[in-house]
Amino acid sequence: MKKVAVIGGGWAGLAAAARLAEAGCACTVFEAAKTPGGRARRVPWIAEDGREIALDNGQHILIGAYHATLSLLQRLGVDLDRAFDRTPLHLVSAKGLDLRASRAQAPWHLASMIVTARGLSIAERWSIATFMLRARRAHWTLAEDGDVATLLNAWRQPASLIHKLWEPLCVAALNTPAAIASAQVFLNVLRDSLGAEARDSDLLLPRVDLGGLLPDAVLAAFVERPELHSTIRLATRIQNINVDETGIAIASGTATDIATPERFDAAVLATPPPEAARLMAALALRDPRYRDVIAACERFVFQPIVTVYLRYREAPHWPSRMLAMESAPHVDHYVQWAFDRSERLTIDPRHAMPTSGRGLVAAVISADGAHRSLEADELIAAIAKQLATECGLSSQPLESRVITEKRATFACTPGLARPDGTTPHARLVLAGDYVGDADPTRHYPATLEAAVTSGSRAADRLIALLDA
Repeated sequence: MKKVAVIGGGWAGLAAAARLAEAGCACTVFEAAKTPGGRARRVPWIAEDGREIALDNGQHILIGAYHATLSLLQRLGVDLDRAFDRTPLHLVSAKGLDLRASRAQAPWHLASMIVTARGLSIAERWSIATFMLRARRAHWTLAEDGDVATLLNAWRQPASLIHKLWEPLCVAALNTPAAIASAQVFLNVLRDSLGAEARDSDLLLPRVDLGGLLPDAVLAAFVERPELHSTIRLATRIQNINVDETGIAIASGTATDIATPERFDAAVLATPPPEAARLMAALALRDPRYRDVIAACERFVFQPIVTVYLRYREAPHWPSRMLAMESAPHVDHYVQWAFDRSERLTIDPRHAMPTSGRGLVAAVISADGAHRSLEADELIAAIAKQLATECGLSSQPLESRVITEKRATFACTPGLARPDGTTPHARLVLAGDYVGDADPTRHYPATLEAAVTSGSRAADRLIALLDA
């Protein structure tokens, strides 16, 4: 049985580990944190009433087009109907915009959404239709990548529609402002969601915390199926990697106390790009070819995501569980999206922790901005006031918590050159949502689907080599 190390227990690493174990490899996952899941993990919160509520370190949604992620969860035994609240695409804003896709076959589901839209003028509806038609005729491909704002202007989208629809969609999908976001990646996302089959545009809001999805499923598989010979080691940071013709040696520990190296037949480096660059630095001293891979990993600029959880006495009465907000930093309105988490009271038997509570709202601020200069209490006060103004909620929530991921996603900018996942050593491969493809029309932003796809692809590369 071939031994494979996976360094990093985020969704890319877990996807790689699951695929490797399925193929008969003895897999060991090394995760530096105490909790698996990376940037999509469970965060416990002790509420003022003493209950321990399972939050997410950031609000994530899935869409029906995430075929790799949904397929992997099913293979691991996750009941998708219980795990997700799946509904046709329904975009609602606090200012009256209401777009709802139907269950009709494509492209009539999209046509129905445009025709029945509320809060849009006839000219704005026509502009959406012409944009999607032009993108389809161009096969969702641009001759040269540019930013989303330039594309929208070139394709004659009115400023009012950009403000109401396209800019919020761009920030939500790419976590990058339209002025600097990749137009090609934006089209890729639209192609696979609004431009695909009706169910591909469905919204899937998790009923359980993110840890109750892939992380718990992989942990359970490794514990309950000893024949997989696979395990996850938490709170274990890798310090050194060494490669030679006989395999890969990996040493864990601290900077001053390094354990005896363990040998593996292959390894997946499924860490964030800066950590991957650090681990390959020693390899570059002996093999200069690693310098190009390291340079590609160091090319990324990262964007933060701030998620503020607020608890109220009662659940909000919104027409949709996902609400677009009027982001206007000049008047201290920072939130772009708000999510009603109060209906999800599922208790996951694996950790016996309710995943939500009555009146729980998640307010999300994507990308960098003026809010970063505020103290936590100032930010909470501003967000509570915005929710009160736009949504009618109380300006005095019962309690709140701020969770900031400083490197939540990479800035998805035009023409960004990404590493392809290979290294000079064939049995050492990279995985992560940042790993790219030779075809830019297959590039995705930093999403769960991109992470899972990359991890599965890295595992398949190693499986082919180990089976040869």
